[in-house]
Amino acid sequence: MLTAYVDESGMDGQEEVVIAGYIGNDEAWNKLVPIWKEAIRPRKALHMKKVCRSNRRAKKILDKIGPIPDSCGLTRILGGVRVSDYADLFDPKLVKQLVAGYSVALYPLVIGVLNWIPKNERLNIVFEQQSTFAERREEILRVISRQKQFIMPDGKSQLAAWSSEPKNTQLEPADALAYTVLQEMRDHDSERYKVCSPMMGDGTFVGKIFPKSFARAMFEFINQMTTLGINPDIMDGF
Repeated sequence: MLTAYVDESGMDGQEEVVIAGYIGNDEAWNKLVPIWKEAIRPRKALHMKKVCRSNRRAKKILDKIGPIPDSCGLTRILGGVRVSDYADLFDPKLVKQLVAGYSVALYPLVIGVLNWIPKNERLNIVFEQQSTFAERREEILRVISRQKQFIMPDGKSQLAAWSSEPKNTQLEPADALAYTVLQEMRDHDSERYKVCSPMMGDGTFVGKIFPKSFARAMFEFINQMTTLGINPDIMDGF
């Protein structure tokens, strides 16, 4: 069983939204916890928005913690989208509900990871606890878990389980990574991104940020199918 811890960063309006974190086995996560706690001392917990109020302070801590997940054998994962890339295709109410940035970003994250893990491996995803999109997230993950391409020979889904937890040590790297990716999406040349960039490691990720052309094509297709009275499964052909 592989476990992923993920957190989100960004707004659900006309902004960039990122869900990102790390995936690994129990050995990797057990290795990370004591090293991470030691690295952030004397802090008992790390919250990126607080740390990044000062670029100087942030650089000191990011230079220290950035390499830790990689050194423990964890892999970066993400899903992201710019809501403004497709918002004009929908009624504003739908953008805040069914096609909010958080909901859309779940797809490239989860499907990307499921396509990446070995076919005989199963996945447990732990999200940072939040209530705004919890119900919609549950619906989306249930649909993904039932997709034929993720059903193993024994009939079980590779997406074995998902849950949410309050911020903890395993979720702190996800918080830092999601915040960093968000800064890159907003302005790759910004001082804030440069300070946070140690979290990016070699820049490789499992998952993706939806390109504008892909997002618009996908949602235009969904709108057309809906107009024809067909209920399209936006997972097909991802």
